[in-house]
Amino acid sequence: MEELFQIFTNVGDASFAVDSQQRILFWNAAAENLVGLSAEVTIGQPCWEVLQGKTVGGRPFCRPDCPVLHARQTNQPMRAFDLLVSTSAQETLLTNVSTIFVPPDLRCPVALIHLQRCPETPFHWPDPA
Repeated sequence: MEELFQIFTNVGDASFAVDSQQRILFWNAAAENLVGLSAEVTIGQPCWEVLQGKTVGGRPFCRPDCPVLHARQTNQPMRAFDLLVSTSAQETLLTNVSTIFVPPDLRCPVALIHLQRCPETPFHWPDPA
């Protein structure tokens, strides 16, 4: 599992992994920066409580009966989607979320990995040294 997490440690997008009970197992530095919560606070917590994600229309999306986890369980592809999330500063951010389903035959407690980014935040390549 640590090898899997190492892949996502230095990803620029907020990356976090959850198990089949929606408990957060991994939370990278970009996720800390996005919502303002450290890995120490989020690991072990239900992702729907941490993110409080809503549709762009304002309806709850992140919840105990997770539609993304349901898609994994029913082997349905999951396209990237927009999600409003709450930050520790009581702000609401528009994010775009991609999901990676971890195959159950890997015998790993990780069910899925989310990659989350703010589409309105421009990316700038670093200046060459």
